[in-house]
Amino acid sequence: MSYTIVAIDDDKKVTVFIKKGLVKSGHTVFTADDGTIGLKLIKEKNPDLIICDMQIPGIHGAELARQLRNDPEYKNLKIILMTSVYRKINWLLDLKSWTDGFIEKPFDILKLIELIDSIMNKKTDRKIVLGQSS
Repeated sequence: MSYTIVAIDDDKKVTVFIKKGLVKSGHTVFTADDGTIGLKLIKEKNPDLIICDMQIPGIHGAELARQLRNDPEYKNLKIILMTSVYRKINWLLDLKSWTDGFIEKPFDILKLIELIDSIMNKKTDRKIVLGQSS
């Protein structure tokens, strides 16, 4: 199945990596380099899923997820947060009410695709899913 996805990260290499891999898998991907632009893009493109780095300029990734989850229009939007900074910190478990998945950088694109498929096929019930490259 093909999805419309918004990927938000201030590292251009990451958004290019995500876009290239997900477009090859048949998805439509739009990118933004900060949370404020990302939010505008989400409202404009009405995606099925967003993939957002935690530490981005503008609106922080976790705050963006919280805002979307509390907005009736976007409360069912699927959200994956990614980071290389907040590894294995217990408070990540608090994010489960705001996100559908979590992936640690660096990651393999196949792990991200697997996580997306799992979330979009409702194999997860808003549980944090950690994906690491092996």
